[in-house]
Amino acid sequence: MTNFTHDFDKEYPSAAQKAFFVDTYLDNLDPKGVQAGNKYTDEFKAAFVTDIDRHAMLSHYVWTMWSIRQAVDADIEWDYYRYTGVRAEGYFWMKKQLVGEGGA
Repeated sequence: MTNFTHDFDKEYPSAAQKAFFVDTYLDNLDPKGVQAGNKYTDEFKAAFVTDIDRHAMLSHYVWTMWSIRQAVDADIEWDYYRYTGVRAEGYFWMKKQLVGEGGA
């Protein structure tokens, strides 16, 4: 997302990119444990990716609320309402990724 232009399908990391990030992060979190053969399970890694995605969705929600508030109170001339729309789209896009089309 660059300012007001975005394509979440193209710009959000793929499953492979997220898996690479998590593997690299965990390997560097405890390099001695990895060298000793203590690997994290695939289930743990999948849950970690899901937590990351949930926090990304929460970030979109928080920035949506922030921009609504700024649109009302800020002294700075800026298109907060348009930014609200972008962040709300990000929230609903992430929600669809996490719970599907008909999810609550």
